[in-house]
Amino acid sequence: KQDLFEIIIADGGSPSELVDKFKSLQNNLIKFYLLPGNIAETRFQVQNLISSEITVFIDTDELPTGNWLERLTTPIVNGECDFTFGPTEPVMLSTNCFTRYLNDYDEFLYKYIVPHDILKGAMGNSAWRTELIKDVGFDPCLGIGGEDYDLTIRASLKGYRGKFVKDAVLKHDQSGIRTFKKFVRKMFYNYMVGASLAYRKNNMLFRRASASAIQNAKFRDPLEILNFLMKPAALIFSLMINPWEDPRHCREEFMPSKKV
Repeated sequence: KQDLFEIIIADGGSPSELVDKFKSLQNNLIKFYLLPGNIAETRFQVQNLISSEITVFIDTDELPTGNWLERLTTPIVNGECDFTFGPTEPVMLSTNCFTRYLNDYDEFLYKYIVPHDILKGAMGNSAWRTELIKDVGFDPCLGIGGEDYDLTIRASLKGYRGKFVKDAVLKHDQSGIRTFKKFVRKMFYNYMVGASLAYRKNNMLFRRASASAIQNAKFRDPLEILNFLMKPAALIFSLMINPWEDPRHCREEFMPSKKV
């Protein structure tokens, strides 16, 4: 039933014309919150505004397939688990080497890795018990990235159960990654630096790094060499941002009384 659902748009600081567009969409089903900050800070602020029992995340470059929502949430509704991840497939054929790599790696990830390592799931196609999110919580002090990895890690450490749902497919449009600069920025900042911060925070950097190296060794693509070379640089960069003993960096207004 529609009254059991809500669609939340949480905006951290889009251009005014886009904010006005979001505001115009509001109704009994769609809610818009302007919550200034980076993605971790915005997710942290919106988590206590969620009223539904299950929270589902979808990215702006993803499109659902048939019965996607039902397939993703059914294991949670049935009590099989507390959070789920689904796979993605490309919207269109690759037009350059960068989108080819991203699409091929996603196929490899969801076929060989995530079914056996739930910590590798992507927030952009996931469902969670809302009480889990409010209990564990997004860490606003992982502003540069890694707040999604961190939530999954801490949820698992607290005993919450995750499951991979192979039939809950989203179509992923990565055609915007057309240049070397955009590719490096996505891989370096969005993934590697964020993962380094989250793994350091949870005292599992070397364990997760070694597992990742073993997993990715089976993926054959020339650009994987570039990724391999960027990972030490990402660790060094994360250490330049925040010291080894505390990979978190909080703005004063998000400074917690205790670490999460």
